[in-house]
Amino acid sequence: MNDIADGIYAAMTEEAYRALPYVNASSIKAGRTSMQHMKLAMSGVSESSAAKELGTITHAMLLEPAKLDRVVVAPDFGDLRTKAAKEAKAAWTAGLPAGAIIVDVETYQAAQGMVEACRRHQTMRDLLAADGSSELVLVWTDAESGLRCKARVDRLIHHHLVLDVKTARAAGSFAFTRAVAAYGYHMQAAWYRRAVAATTGELLPFVFAVLESSAPYSCCLYELDHQALEQADAINSQILRQWAACVESGEYTSIQQDGQVQLLELPGWAFSGAADVAGI
Repeated sequence: MNDIADGIYAAMTEEAYRALPYVNASSIKAGRTSMQHMKLAMSGVSESSAAKELGTITHAMLLEPAKLDRVVVAPDFGDLRTKAAKEAKAAWTAGLPAGAIIVDVETYQAAQGMVEACRRHQTMRDLLAADGSSELVLVWTDAESGLRCKARVDRLIHHHLVLDVKTARAAGSFAFTRAVAAYGYHMQAAWYRRAVAATTGELLPFVFAVLESSAPYSCCLYELDHQALEQADAINSQILRQWAACVESGEYTSIQQDGQVQLLELPGWAFSGAADVAGI
C-alpha cells in the first residue's frame, strides 16, 4: 500500500500505516532539528527501546484489547550470556505464532499497574468508556504545500476530543511540561488536531493522558492552552513549507547549513550551582 485516498481508516495495521510515504507527527518533530533529520524520519527508521515496548503493551491493554491475544510474556531464561540460555530463548521464540508481541514479566506488570491507575481516575475511565474509536489512521492533503499527510490517533472520542496516551517516568505537571517542550508533544497535539479537522471538519480539543511507568503508576490528564497550540501549528506549517521546498530542489539542509562556528550563550540556570561548588 503506497498511495491511498484522503480519509479515515479504522482497520489499518501499524505496518501498513508506516509504509505510507506521507508526512506524520514524528517526521514533523524531526524537522524541528533539520531537513536531513526529517528525511531520515520519513524513511521510517525507528529504534526499539524498553520504553517503547511498555508503551505498546499499555496501548494494547487500554485501547486495543483484541491485540491482547498476541501478547506473550517471556519466561526467565536465566543469564543470556550463557549458551544454554541463548538456546532456550531461541527455541521458545521459534515456537511463537506470527505477530506475537513479546514482553518480559516486569513490563507486563508495569502495564497492568498503569491500566489500573487509569481505571481509578474517574475522568480517564469515562473517556475510555465514551463513544469513540481507537488507533484511527487519518490521511489528508495539506492545502498550502500540497503534501500528503497522515496521523494515527490513539483515540478519537467522537465529536468531543482527541486522546493521546503517553508513558512517562513522572506524570506531574512540572515534569510533563518539560517533556512537552523537549519532545515536541505540542507539535504532535497541533498535528493531530489538524488531521481530525481535515478529515472530519471538526477542530476538537486534544488531551494527553500521562501514565507513570513505575509505582504508584499515577494517571494525569493535561490539555495545552490555546496559545501553545496556535504556535505549534504555525511551526508545523513552516516545516511543511521547508520540506516541500527541499523535496522540489532535492537538497536537504543540515543543522548548520552555512558551516560556520556558532557562539553559544549559556542561560543563567547553568551557573546556579557553581557558587555552591566554589564555596562562594
